[in-house]
Amino acid sequence: MMIEIQVASILHKKVPQSDKDLGGDMWDVPEETSVAGVLEMMKLANLPVILILNDSQGDKDTILKEDDVLKIFSAVSGG
Repeated sequence: MMIEIQVASILHKKVPQSDKDLGGDMWDVPEETSVAGVLEMMKLANLPVILILNDSQGDKDTILKEDDVLKIFSAVSGG
């Protein structure tokens, strides 16, 4: 199934080069793939991230559906 993935520029550098070439922002993922599964595929699973799924806060356990839009941002802290 096809989903759209938007990755914040700072995280985009961490995605393996071969994965960056998978048709731009559209990714073909297996049915029943979770958000956590996508993070694993993108080698981002161990990083602190903020997830937005279809314009709402996302959860790593959510099962994705055709045409979902997943936005991944770096969780930034500082002071």
